[in-house]
Amino acid sequence: MLGQLGVDLPWCAAVARTDADSFTWYRGSPIGRERKTEELSRASVEDLNIEGHSGFIALGQDPTIGNNLCEVGIQFQDDFIEWSISFNEQPFPDPCDVAKELTRQSIVNAK
Repeated sequence: MLGQLGVDLPWCAAVARTDADSFTWYRGSPIGRERKTEELSRASVEDLNIEGHSGFIALGQDPTIGNNLCEVGIQFQDDFIEWSISFNEQPFPDPCDVAKELTRQSIVNAK
């Protein structure tokens, strides 16, 4: 998926090895419900603000390779968007750095 976006970032080669990367646009759906789901299944969920848009960042852990999954959900007008990045093999960049930057680029390019 990331190759289709035309992003050229220092960690793009590593992202090509992701077990899963996804972008979802939830139209008219409440972000709070998604956050509650993340709070039940992730190691941590925190508030986040990117480019003036509020949301959450959720971190997932694998017992053998550590923090390998990150999901960023951001309110965008009446909708919200979510980037999910996960890795299944070391070494890999911080999945939250990747997810936050992709979210930032999505917001900036949507304007």
